[in-house]
Amino acid sequence: MLSGADKKRPIATQFRYIFALVSKLDKTKSSITFIELLSEYIGLGEMIGFSLEQIEEAFYVKDVINHERQSEGY
Repeated sequence: MLSGADKKRPIATQFRYIFALVSKLDKTKSSITFIELLSEYIGLGEMIGFSLEQIEEAFYVKDVINHERQSEGY
């Protein structure tokens, strides 16, 4: 499993940790930080009751919407 989230960590703390990783990634552009961020994001989804498959499906559905918006100049 890719998830790196500590399941005992409160959800609010997990959100803050993810925000900190986003900030770190913005500064460093590190592939290691990106992988850690992705892992923690998936872990957050699992913490709130989503399976990896549900997270992936939601990503692809939203990606289609984003591409439609870009093509329409949104």
